This record gives sequence, structure tokens and C-alpha cells, in this order.
Amino acid sequence: RRSAHLKIRLKEDRFSCRAEMIFSGLCVTASKSEVSKADRELISSIVAAYGGLWREDHFFDVNVLLTTSISSNKLARILNSPGKQTICVAPQWISDSWRLQKRLPLDSYQFLPGQAKLPPCFAGKTASGSPLTSPRRDRVA
Repeated sequence: RRSAHLKIRLKEDRFSCRAEMIFSGLCVTASKSEVSKADRELISSIVAAYGGLWREDHFFDVNVLLTTSISSNKLARILNSPGKQTICVAPQWISDSWRLQKRLPLDSYQFLPGQAKLPPCFAGKTASGSPLTSPRRDRVA
């Protein structure tokens, strides 16, 4: 089900049957030039605590690359790597999923080939254009 949701094949040995492990099956890294060290440290702890694997570098087993911008050439190289399936998403996908305690759809967060603009999450909107609201506003101090 998670493989179908992400539209990539994930390795079965990385899955947890526990529902709260929302990032199980994922191996995540972030662009060092686009995501600060402090943000990478925070995101890595969230990913690991919720069942995912974190890699500081882009290893062969990474299937999620977090970035805030990407050139069309680099995106094409990542997406077309032989024998590898990687998705490129905004770091907000991890933090928003964590806040809601469920893996959110990628449509508002994903970088796609031929995409002229940044994903809608950077404009505070969902893919359909409606405002992206804080999922747990009631818990913010």
C-alpha cells in the first residue's frame, strides 16, 4: 500500500506493521546545499523515530530526497537513475506528516519533471490551490 501511495517500490524488510511508524519503508536524505544542518538533524530524528532510515549522503538505497529547489537537469538525473526509484520532495512533507501523525499525499510537496514552479507547499497552498493550514494549530503554544 505504501509503495502504491508513493508510486515507487519499497523494500519489504524496512517496513513496520505498527501504524504509528509513518516513515517505515523510507530511506531519506536531504540536499546539503539546500537544507541547513540544523534542519537535517531535526528531520533525521523525526524520520528515525517514526520508522524510517536516514542517510547523511545520497547512498544507493535512498528513495526520498528532501530539497527546497532543484534544477531540471539534476531532477532528471535523480529520477532516471538506472535501477533506482527516488522521489524529490520538500522538507515540509516530513514535518507536516509528523504533525498530523500520518503520511500525507505527495501532490503538494513533490518536485516533478517539467515543473516550472515550486511545489504548492512553498506558497502555503495544497495542490488544489486551497490554503495549507497548520494541522495542529490548537497544540501550538
